[in-house]
Amino acid sequence: MKKQADTKRREVEFQEGDLVFLKLRPYRQTSLRKKRNEKLSPKYFGPYWILERIEEVAYKLELPADAAIHPVFHVSQLKKAVGRGKTVQPLNPYMNENHEWITQPEEVYSYRKNPTTNDWEALISWKGLSPHEATWENCADMMYQFPEFHLEDKVDLEEERC
Repeated sequence: MKKQADTKRREVEFQEGDLVFLKLRPYRQTSLRKKRNEKLSPKYFGPYWILERIEEVAYKLELPADAAIHPVFHVSQLKKAVGRGKTVQPLNPYMNENHEWITQPEEVYSYRKNPTTNDWEALISWKGLSPHEATWENCADMMYQFPEFHLEDKVDLEEERC
């Protein structure tokens, strides 16, 4: 019976200074998770540095200052991170720190009437993005968000649209 029970167990040891990913219990520890939909949130978070080994199977991690959880975890909740260290992902020049787009509309390609809402929409190209990334935007919302951007100047109008 012991042999069968040991088939899924693994002998894992980490050293101080190793990078590990942390597995959080679903629907519980939310201070590290910043997702709206729990089903789509990642299984592992991090990577975090191991500060010290507390017991044979317990390790203390260097968590962010705003994490409201205890920093000591069982070895079963840790997974070794492969790589040389934290890789900093450069911030997209068209996004701010809160991951919100800060781009401006550039050109209107076309108009259409939305069949479900019966509102006018404009096909807008955005500065810094390629033409195939143009999006359909509600005309009323565009005039509210970008009052200096005149929709009717961008395309020949045959009838009253926006």
